[in-house]
Amino acid sequence: MKSMVRILFSTLIITVLATGFALAGNSKSETVVAAAEPGKTQGQALKPRVDKEVAKMHAHFKRFAQSRIASLNRNHLHSRSRMKVEQQPDGSWRARYHEFAANTERCRVRKKDSKIIPFTGTMILEERVYESVGESRTDCRSGEFRLVERKPNYVIFRFQNGAWK
Repeated sequence: MKSMVRILFSTLIITVLATGFALAGNSKSETVVAAAEPGKTQGQALKPRVDKEVAKMHAHFKRFAQSRIASLNRNHLHSRSRMKVEQQPDGSWRARYHEFAANTERCRVRKKDSKIIPFTGTMILEERVYESVGESRTDCRSGEFRLVERKPNYVIFRFQNGAWK
């Protein structure tokens, strides 16, 4: 019963997050605005204008996200250096480790109407689980690892007092 409740709750959370990201494109504080140049009709030469402050914060957040991924990979409970090795019922051994894939993160920065928290940043990254099977503990640790699972992770940060938190 508890596992069914957890599954339903997880599904609800994922649905709310996905709906929030889908509806987020309709908010008032969008950073790209299409505007016609003076003297041109609306159908001619629409150029997007990007808020320079948001573009600067997006670059800052992207650097922060890359350092955050490196930190997550170093400190994960089951990182490559601390992989989980288990003996299977058939006598073989299985090693598994988790890794946050570099360069798979998607970042989005939004400007808010708050003076305390002027920006929020959303990072979507992919956690990958790798697995190897071998006849002994050392064989599976040094064997060829294959990708067995991909998990999306959604993390929301706020920019406060000059830093992402």
